[in-house]
Amino acid sequence: MGGALTERQLQCLRLSATMTDKDIARHLGLSPHTVSLHIREANRKLGVTDRRSALRRLAENPLYASSAMAEPSFTAPPVPVAEVGPISPSDGQKPGRRSPYDLYVSLGDWRTPPRIAGSRLPVIVIWACVWLGVAAALAMAQSVMESIGQLR
Repeated sequence: MGGALTERQLQCLRLSATMTDKDIARHLGLSPHTVSLHIREANRKLGVTDRRSALRRLAENPLYASSAMAEPSFTAPPVPVAEVGPISPSDGQKPGRRSPYDLYVSLGDWRTPPRIAGSRLPVIVIWACVWLGVAAALAMAQSVMESIGQLR
């Protein structure tokens, strides 16, 4: 191993189990590039090449093991990001108010369209065709109604 991890490297690495770099950056108030650098440096210090191996190495090391990482099982689904907790009034917001990002995260998995054949593009194309069809039908109905009005 190449030395002890800093507290920030440890935070970023642990959060990477359930969050993307962008989510970690928003959560910690850093840039995604900085988060990536912290994780890359933590991987180097732990002597591994990927995050999953780094998390396993953390779980095995008694210096870094915690109750949250005592079991190195990574087959369970990740904990949703929305369970981070409520925003405290010390964040400069009124009690009970949540940021738009926290509201977005609380939507869960349904906020993204389903995949067809591994891609979301067919779903988007189908919806675009449906809306174009609706617009064309409305335009046609309007011209038919105008023709009927002229016949009278």
